[in-house]
Amino acid sequence: MRSYETLFIIRPDAEEDELNSIVGRVEGLIKSDGGTVLQSEIWGRRRLAYEVKKYTDGIYVRMNFEALPGVVRRIRDHFRVSEDIIRDIIVQQDWVQRQQGASRPFAAAAGEAEQETDED
Repeated sequence: MRSYETLFIIRPDAEEDELNSIVGRVEGLIKSDGGTVLQSEIWGRRRLAYEVKKYTDGIYVRMNFEALPGVVRRIRDHFRVSEDIIRDIIVQQDWVQRQQGASRPFAAAAGEAEQETDED
């Protein structure tokens, strides 16, 4: 199995139970073929850098997981057809990054952005 990290943005008008259902569906796709969800974080509502599908903010969700490549294709297809998910990315984590402890590329980038805004 390979290690992956995904970041997806859910439309901002999603209710709490709807949000949990969307995240649960993605976790279910991962677990359906023996994959494992290592970590799942809902970062909350954030402003988008530019308008996406007429939305200016969205609810960010980050997930680390291990799965076979076929599962990743299924997740990408799900993201593509879902009207609730407005943007997504899936990254395969390199073995070298995991060994060096830099296995959270999205979280590291978010931390750097927060530090920059605190200094202003």
